[in-house]
Amino acid sequence: MTANPPQAPDFRALFEASPNPYLVLTPGFVIVAVTEAYLRATQTRREAILGRHIFDVFPDNPDDPAATGVTNLRASLERVVKTGAPDAMAVQKYDIPRPEADGGGFDVRYWSPLNSPVFDGDGTLRYLIHRVEDVTDFVQLKNQDAEQSRKNAALQALAGEMEGEIFRRAQQIQEANQQLRTANEQLGELDRLKSEFFANVSHEFRTPLTLMLGPTEDLLAGRAGPLPDAARKELERVHRNAGRLLKLVNALLDLSRLEAGPKEERFVPADLAALTTDAASSFRSAMERAGLKLTVDCPRLSEPVYVAPDLWEQIVLNLVSNAFKFTLQGGVTLRLYEHDRWVSLEVEDTGSGIPAPELPRLFERFHRVPGTASRTHEGTGIGLALVQEFARLHGGTVGVKSQEGHGTTFTVTLPLGHAHLPPERIRTTPHPRSAAREATTAYVQEALQWSPTPK
Repeated sequence: MTANPPQAPDFRALFEASPNPYLVLTPGFVIVAVTEAYLRATQTRREAILGRHIFDVFPDNPDDPAATGVTNLRASLERVVKTGAPDAMAVQKYDIPRPEADGGGFDVRYWSPLNSPVFDGDGTLRYLIHRVEDVTDFVQLKNQDAEQSRKNAALQALAGEMEGEIFRRAQQIQEANQQLRTANEQLGELDRLKSEFFANVSHEFRTPLTLMLGPTEDLLAGRAGPLPDAARKELERVHRNAGRLLKLVNALLDLSRLEAGPKEERFVPADLAALTTDAASSFRSAMERAGLKLTVDCPRLSEPVYVAPDLWEQIVLNLVSNAFKFTLQGGVTLRLYEHDRWVSLEVEDTGSGIPAPELPRLFERFHRVPGTASRTHEGTGIGLALVQEFARLHGGTVGVKSQEGHGTTFTVTLPLGHAHLPPERIRTTPHPRSAAREATTAYVQEALQWSPTPK
C-alpha cells in the first residue's frame, strides 16, 4: 500500500503568521499580502488594504506639513524598482491613521524599514517586500525634552560619583579581604601550632601518668605488702586524680588527632551489639553503687557493622558517662536497633534534662551547660564534641532530644556497609584495642568517684 505524499505547506498562511511586520507589494506599489503583525502595528484590517495602493492606505498626515515618511518611502521603493537591489532606510517617522472607532487622528510611530526585491525565474521583478522594525520606544527615549535630558545628565553625574565611590569602597574591601586572608593564614598557622603543642604536651603527660598509675595500682593491690590506712587513702587519691588527668590527656590527644586529620583509624566489620554491650556494661557496678538501673537492650544485628572499634567504644563510654553524671535517680537505657540500611544507638536517661536554649550548642567543644543538677561539676566539655566528630568519621550523625526535668536521649546513627568509608582505611579483620580498654578503665574509675561509697 503506497503512502499518500505529504501535503504541500500553505505558504500564504505561514507568511501571514510571521511575527514580524511585512507587506508584499507589486512593482506598482499595490498591496497583495500582509502579515498579522503588520495589521496589528497599523491598526488596519486585511480586507481593507489588500488590492489598494500603499500610499492611498498610508498617506502623509495633513496636520503635519513637515512629515517626510511617505515621501522617503516612495523614493526607497522607486530605488528598489530601478536598481533591483534592497534598500535600507534610515529611521522614519510615520503618522499611522487611528480607526474612527478609536477617535480618529494619528498615532506617531518610528520605524526602521527595509525594502527588498523578489524576482521570478527569468529575472523579472515580481514583488517588493516591505519590512519594518518598530523603534518608537528607542526614539522617544532619545528625544526626551530638555528637562528630562537635564535630569539624565544629573543622574549620570550622580552615577559617576557613585561609581567612583563604589570603586573606592571596592578597593577598601579588597584591602580588607587581603588583611583577612593574611590574618586567616596567621590564625591557621597558630591553630596548627596549637594542635601540635597539645599533641606534644599530651604525649609528654601521658607517659609519666602511665608510669605513675602502674606502680600505684601495684601498691594498692598489696604487691609490696600491706599499707597503713592513711597511706592507702593518699595513694587512692593519687590514683584517682592521675586517672582523671589521663582521661583528659587522652581527650586532648583525640582532639589533636582529629584536627591533624584522622589518618590512623581503620574500620573493621564488628559485632556492634557485643561491642556496645561490653562497653556499656563496664558501668554496671558504678550504676548499682549509685542506686541506678542500667538497661542494655542490644540484640544481635543482621550483619557486622564497619566501625573503628576504639572510636565506637569511646562514643558509648562518653554517652553512658554523661548520662550517669546527670542522672541522680531512675536509670540509663541503651538500645541498639536496625532500620533500613542504618543502625542506631539510643542512650536514654531519667536525669535532669537540658534547657532548650542550650541544645544548639551542646556539641561545641569545651561548652558546658551551666546550672544543671549533676553528680559533679568536673568536666571539660570535650566528650560530646568527640562523640559528634567520631560519628561523622563513620559517615553517621548524632542527635539529642531533651526536656528539662524529664531526661535526655542521645541517638547515634551509622550507615551499614562500607561504601561510605575511604577504601584505604578498611580492614577485614579487627586489631587489638588496648587503648580502648585503658579508656574504659579511666571512664569507669571516674564514674566510681562520683558514686557514694557503700556503707
